[in-house]
Amino acid sequence: MKVEVKTPSVPVDQERWQRVHALFDRLRQVERSAWHAQLHAAAPDDPALAYEVLSLLVANESVVASQA
Repeated sequence: MKVEVKTPSVPVDQERWQRVHALFDRLRQVERSAWHAQLHAAAPDDPALAYEVLSLLVANESVVASQA
């Protein structure tokens, strides 16, 4: 079965992804209970960014738990 991968027509916003990555990297080192407060402090006007980071954190937590 051949899978066709389409690239997005809108260029990826590098600055946004760097911010997502930096927040994810920082927050995966802290307790889960602190995630919401720190996300709100880091991105009070951007709930979509906070959601992206939170989604990555939860997925990462699932992967780490499955490897234990």
